[in-house]
Amino acid sequence: MRRAITAILVAGTVGLLAGCGRHEEQKETPLPLPQGTPKRPTGLPGLTVNPGAPEPFTKSDVAAYFATHNLPLNAGAKGDFTVANLEFLTAKQASDRLAGEPTGLNDNDRVGFATLTGKFIFSGPSNTKPATFSSAYALFDAATGNLLMDGTLESGKGDNPR
Repeated sequence: MRRAITAILVAGTVGLLAGCGRHEEQKETPLPLPQGTPKRPTGLPGLTVNPGAPEPFTKSDVAAYFATHNLPLNAGAKGDFTVANLEFLTAKQASDRLAGEPTGLNDNDRVGFATLTGKFIFSGPSNTKPATFSSAYALFDAATGNLLMDGTLESGKGDNPR
């Protein structure tokens, strides 16, 4: 019995060592780049678009949306903020306003840039305190009304107790 256990342990150790050697010899193969035309970002279902109107949706439409939906990943209540402003910009102008953050749209595509004010709470890694912000944005696709991006417009304060 003792001999069988020793043989099993030796065989297992040899197998592990042999397996480790083969793993080190493998070369990393980079993933191929995507092919074809990139697809337009979809975003989250958002606003109803009025295609014939000069503005596809209004500040009131955005406010009505946020009366029933919270800003994604905001740990604060949806009633803790209001829509301060809505502007229609090109995707390039919105990207420039957001320090070069890409929207995924063509530069000349129109977006609705909503500025939000109030209390926003976002958490970070598990061992950190949540950060509190007083202004944020929501970027809606003017063609579909979908929410494409959101975020804060300032540095947060990490002293908010949950």
